[in-house]
Amino acid sequence: MLQSVPDSPESTRTSRSDLASHLADLEDEDEKLRQQQLQQQRSTIPMAAFNFINSIIGSGIVGPSFAVCFPLIRTAT
Repeated sequence: MLQSVPDSPESTRTSRSDLASHLADLEDEDEKLRQQQLQQQRSTIPMAAFNFINSIIGSGIVGPSFAVCFPLIRTAT
């Protein structure tokens, strides 16, 4: 059977330094992603107004069909 060899202090130091460098790389990538997100275009007032008007028109198109199918006041038939 093979026996595992305990880690030497040097290999532990190496793995810790590797982890530290990997963590530093991840932090750099995270910072780059944050900068890219800040540089992306934000919505403007005309874009927000278009979305708002579009939602009102869309509900105006969909709404009447529900009003016909499910009236609030039932008529006697």
